[in-house]
Amino acid sequence: MTKKIILVAAIVMAFAAQSAMADLEFGGYLRSGSGSSSKGGGNNCFRVNGESAFNTAGNSAAVDGAGRLGNQCDTYGEVKLGTTMGDSDGTKFGVHTLVAYGTSQVADYEGTIPALREAYASAEGFGSGALAKSTVWAGKRFYKREDVHIVDLFILQDTGPGAGIENIDVGVGKFSYALMKAGNANYQNLMPDGNDGTGSNQGNNQEIGRVTLNGDPSQQKTDHDLRLEGINLGSAGSLGFGTNIVRGNNSAVSGNNYNGWSAWAKHSIVLFGAMQNALWVQTAHHAGNLDGSALYWAQSNSGNGTANSMQHSAWRVIDAANFDFGDKWNGAAFLGYGKESFPWYGIGGLADTARTTTTLVVRPIYHFTENLGLAVEAGTVRVSGYNLNYDNNPGSTTNYLNKLTISPQLSMGSGFYARPVLRAYASYMKWNNYNNYTTGLVQNGASACTGRDCSVGVTGFANATSAVTYGVQMEAWW
Repeated sequence: MTKKIILVAAIVMAFAAQSAMADLEFGGYLRSGSGSSSKGGGNNCFRVNGESAFNTAGNSAAVDGAGRLGNQCDTYGEVKLGTTMGDSDGTKFGVHTLVAYGTSQVADYEGTIPALREAYASAEGFGSGALAKSTVWAGKRFYKREDVHIVDLFILQDTGPGAGIENIDVGVGKFSYALMKAGNANYQNLMPDGNDGTGSNQGNNQEIGRVTLNGDPSQQKTDHDLRLEGINLGSAGSLGFGTNIVRGNNSAVSGNNYNGWSAWAKHSIVLFGAMQNALWVQTAHHAGNLDGSALYWAQSNSGNGTANSMQHSAWRVIDAANFDFGDKWNGAAFLGYGKESFPWYGIGGLADTARTTTTLVVRPIYHFTENLGLAVEAGTVRVSGYNLNYDNNPGSTTNYLNKLTISPQLSMGSGFYARPVLRAYASYMKWNNYNNYTTGLVQNGASACTGRDCSVGVTGFANATSAVTYGVQMEAWW
């Protein structure tokens, strides 16, 4: 028995020694909490009705919610594992993975099916000269994402399977190219209720989170991502430019070979020695999306049945800032304006439905001590256009949602991004009603929801125009 114990210990030590030789990469993100509202029950969150120019990938709902503080109703986490395998002839090789998971935050044991969102390998410094600090990669990746934390918006998120080379030194800046693939993920969000012919009596339409039942390769598009970043302007900051060229090069479905493009420019600067400011201008057309991704559903013949009815065009301007004034005050601000056109929403004479979005969110934090602070987040979002709720509305309607959140918090440090943070919050929401011209009914300009990605409606606020919510939340990244 002693010999066996010694053998096992030797094997474990050997593996530990081998792991120690590699540079282990471990990181992650986590948020979770609980709350209620003026109507009772569990967590309630709110989103303005009508898709905005900031809801580009279905996961930027915190913009449509006038900010994320006190307005998130889920548990979500990511675990990142990777390693540097070592150097070979001056080239550093690594592998990287990331698993994500989310639940509705309503019970003790909530099952979820994790998503393998990153799985790629990289080779850094494989050449000389312009390629000396470049990286070649292949696999599934969050490719060079750019985000604004307080609204959980990924301004750029060309994510998924692909390959590329990044950070080629071309003198004026760093050039990167990636070839990405985007397709229909065919998400299933609810368990069957027993009335779907399966014989199941489980679920009663309970949310189970995003489960990818089956992809559709016939709707996959090719996305060529080109970027030139880090153009130094000295005291005037820096510039970055990019474009995405989308090709619908699958022929399995007639009319699916629909192309598109998008482009962006970014100016970054430090103002007054205390504010980091980024100004973005973005545009997208047809199968190109504002965030650089490809619209898998954009086809030449679909939508309302007429040729080219799935055409799409959009533009937006974003200003995002982080500020830090002394030891006591810091915070962030987000300002956005955009317009998006969806011809297929049109009915009859309203063939071209354009929507404009205006949003402003600010979150200052006052720090009483190194760990104790008070955050206040004020936000508004307004969406204007025809047929905001697909109701044959012949007149232009503006839906709005205003939000004010007060949140005392304990954080590991006084920096704005110091985490983990434990916070209590109370939020006041206010939205409008408008008249449905077809039915004569008065409808809300915002909706109450709960669950993962706010995917479950809450009917208790159907006739309301305001709400108070309160609760607690933790948030961490490492």
